[in-house]
Amino acid sequence: MRASIKIVVLFLLLISVSGCSTPPDPPEVGQAQNQELLLWRAGTHIFLQNEYSQYTALLKQANESFVKERAQFALFINYENITAEYGRIISFGNSLKSRLDELKQTKSDSLSQKISDYQDRVSRLKQASMLVNEGRLARKSLTQAELIFAEVSALHDKGDLLAAEQKIESIFPLIKRAESSLAPIIGRYSDEDQIRKWRNWVDSTIVESKNNQSMAIVVNKIKKTLLLYKSGRVVKSYPVELGRNGAKDKLYAGDQATPEGKYKVVKKNPNSKYHMALLINYPNDDDVKAFRIAKKNGLVPRKAGIGSLIEIHGGGDDSMTLGCVSMKNSEIEELYHMVEVGTPVTIVGAVEVDNLLSDSMSRL
Repeated sequence: MRASIKIVVLFLLLISVSGCSTPPDPPEVGQAQNQELLLWRAGTHIFLQNEYSQYTALLKQANESFVKERAQFALFINYENITAEYGRIISFGNSLKSRLDELKQTKSDSLSQKISDYQDRVSRLKQASMLVNEGRLARKSLTQAELIFAEVSALHDKGDLLAAEQKIESIFPLIKRAESSLAPIIGRYSDEDQIRKWRNWVDSTIVESKNNQSMAIVVNKIKKTLLLYKSGRVVKSYPVELGRNGAKDKLYAGDQATPEGKYKVVKKNPNSKYHMALLINYPNDDDVKAFRIAKKNGLVPRKAGIGSLIEIHGGGDDSMTLGCVSMKNSEIEELYHMVEVGTPVTIVGAVEVDNLLSDSMSRL
């Protein structure tokens, strides 16, 4: 009996000495809780879902163990295992943060490269679209792409990489649409056989001018220039504008394309609706033949005619026409008085394979 009393007294004495106070929480508990918040804010639950789920499961288990241990009588609380458990979790969290940083950096670099590549393609397409009147359709898509670029860049800058990745994917269809609208034109201006034919037309025109000691006109569509030759040498160069679909070869009335071929001035009109005008003999025999073939192949509307009244006229070199070649009024006046009826007029797309249009697209 006395021994039991002594044990109780000793126990009470130990409690008195310990002050009955609960030991302080291990600092690792607060560190782990702060770490969990930081990992969540950094997007670990998005980029490393499985690993983050494993991390939170371990942390939950540690928290439960901590609460259970803390609920014991103060004298019996021992945080040694709890501290070690939280330490392992913190170490795991640190490794997750390192992996997350590497993953986000990789994604950021990849996104930056894609932005750069897409912007380069858009820039080159836009450059190509500015060379031809038909580029207006492509420019509409490219303008939409540029607006999306601004959104993607903003998302990238604030670190919202997943949203930026999703947004940039909407640019690709716009690029393809622009490429598709330009492809038929690009194909003609990159075709070596087509370029060779155009160059032969020009060469023969220059030779004719030299041999006859006469005037000749050469219109280069891609450069939008009209060169006046005298005795085989260039004496004047003028900027011009073409039909609304001027980069294409004219097939029928109403297609708003500017014809290509070897023509001649058949009439001079000093009182044209467009100041002054030089009428050329479109359609010639080659045009009629091409029209019949195109119509047979279903490339021409059933009721469409071949068209006529193609002129070099005034009205400005910055105004699209319905298929004619337009010049500044002051310059058509000068040209009008320098040429006569019968003057050769050769209209070509380009004379070089590495022309402005093919060059801008070949680097895509």
